[in-house]
Amino acid sequence: MSLSENVRNHRRRAGLGQEQLAEEAGVSVGVVRKVEQGGNVRVETLHALARALGTTTSSLFATGVPEPDRGGEGDDIRLLELRRALMPPVGLAENRTTPREAKGVEAIQREIEDSHSLYHADRYDSVAKKLPGILRSLEAAVSVSEDDDARRKALGARSQAFSSRGST
Repeated sequence: MSLSENVRNHRRRAGLGQEQLAEEAGVSVGVVRKVEQGGNVRVETLHALARALGTTTSSLFATGVPEPDRGGEGDDIRLLELRRALMPPVGLAENRTTPREAKGVEAIQREIEDSHSLYHADRYDSVAKKLPGILRSLEAAVSVSEDDDARRKALGARSQAFSSRGST
């Protein structure tokens, strides 16, 4: 079953009309219709619908065996870049950051904020392209910090980048 069918079936089992579900979930009737017609909505919206239906968010998703992700051209390359930025090989000279790669922490924080905006605009491809560069810049900023205060700022920004990616 698809997400739209699952939402519709849960709604009907609960004895609710689209208007009632919308009211219970705190969303518009248009959003409920959109979900039931197969439109895209945010996970937060699905979570609100699930609560209103007395079920879990995961139960709204399709229960069949998923098709393998064929991805678009270049998806593997972006994932490889992200993996290298997150887990660079240890001890290899060409993978160490250099002072010329380091940016100011404030500039990197602006890039992190930009990636948040892209993420919330559902532009995941753009985030995936930017994230490896942000992580490499942060590693460089940490490694070239000249004093404790600069190092603390760089480590704080790196922590912000890692934690924000883990929660998104």
